[in-house]
Amino acid sequence: ITQYLVDEFLSDGSHDILVISRTDREWIRNSGVSLHLLKDYTEDEILPVLDDAKATVLISTLASNDFDLFTSMHNALLNACRGSMTCKKLIPSGYLGNMRDLETLPRASYNARKLFRETLKNETDVQWTLPITWTAARDMAKAIVKLMAHEDWPQYVWVYGETGTWNEAVAKFEKFLGRTLEKTYRSKEDIDSALQQTEDKAKWYTATMEEWSILGGSALPMEEAIQQREKYFQGVRFRDIEELLESSKSMQII
Repeated sequence: ITQYLVDEFLSDGSHDILVISRTDREWIRNSGVSLHLLKDYTEDEILPVLDDAKATVLISTLASNDFDLFTSMHNALLNACRGSMTCKKLIPSGYLGNMRDLETLPRASYNARKLFRETLKNETDVQWTLPITWTAARDMAKAIVKLMAHEDWPQYVWVYGETGTWNEAVAKFEKFLGRTLEKTYRSKEDIDSALQQTEDKAKWYTATMEEWSILGGSALPMEEAIQQREKYFQGVRFRDIEELLESSKSMQII
């Protein structure tokens, strides 16, 4: 997501970009944007970087399902924004489905983020938003760039490329590939059973995503999403599945 964001901010050309990272990645250097290397994501390290750069918005792409790690990193980001003279807007890492109405799903994601989400709910000093059915990561990055032009953000921003069913998506893949894909179906009872066991972590994690899907967490409140698209994202082309598949013929990163 970081690379998509950098690409789209550079393409837009309206903003100065500073990447804050613990890792010196070659693609960042090659992009020509400014890079500040940290030893760790702490308030003491992040705050002076924000103020020296006169930053106005901090966007996090830090992802982890480890509760302590996610909480500590994002508390550091929030506290840095609280203390900053210029940076009073934060987009936390949480680019995932309907986190407002089904906030406890997917379980692994919720378990890692629940404490920080409670912190955000009580936040008044720093303005924050969570961009959240099938949506290309690059198109989501374009939406974030567009969001920079607006002063007031809703707490949840909904972006979507296509809404449909898994069966409809599979049919589009089969048409694109020119062959029939092997399909298996899982009942709710199968999913519930997998969620009860803890020995096989991969099986449990897969079941959490299946639960999230069948309970509607991967879908969005479409009336709000359509209204937000009209208000915030004029000119952004959110590609559907077929367009993404076609794009894959000519580019590696779509």
